[in-house]
Amino acid sequence: DSSAAAGERFAVMYCQDGQNLMDATTSWLNADWNLGRAATLLLDEGKIQPPIMVLIANSGTLRRIEYGDNIIGRRYVEWMCNVLKPFIDTQYPTKASPGNTYALGSSMGGSISYLASFWRPDVFGNVCALSPMFEPQTIAAVMASNTMYKQPDFEEQRFYIDNGGSTDDTHVPVFDARDGDEGGYWWLDTQFQPGIDVMLWALQQQGLTL
Repeated sequence: DSSAAAGERFAVMYCQDGQNLMDATTSWLNADWNLGRAATLLLDEGKIQPPIMVLIANSGTLRRIEYGDNIIGRRYVEWMCNVLKPFIDTQYPTKASPGNTYALGSSMGGSISYLASFWRPDVFGNVCALSPMFEPQTIAAVMASNTMYKQPDFEEQRFYIDNGGSTDDTHVPVFDARDGDEGGYWWLDTQFQPGIDVMLWALQQQGLTL
């Protein structure tokens, strides 16, 4: 576009569960996040600068392992850092620094997005974890990290962590036909909240301001 042609460079968002984010026909929920439309709205309102969004599809039935705090999850993060990011940086006008590199995801995708910043702070300086499913070993590692967040690679990190559910404008139904045989996703928020609360407490113990 005109910005790229003018030599402008852009921050990059590496988005987990990429098939769910912009196209309802590829989403397992038959509904997408409207990520592109949300970004366009924020751009029109002048609230964000235009980013490059990299949508990384999950592996399907192995998603829970691929995004987990385990050796497979570590290999996935290393692939993002050592293979995918260098390719994106050579093909597109990116701002390659950690401060301009984001990991985004929800549920297990939110957990691996956080872990990307924890394992590779030299690459990922920003995290957006929506309704993250933090595993006990992840929380334990943060609690045991002591002075980790006082080290240079971590000092400029930024986190956005939330948990979904009903709002003043939208009510999450107990049962939704789009959930298929999953029985409704209303229970996820309740299930995830204790882990999110403990993780936020653990981060505060490391001196992070939330």
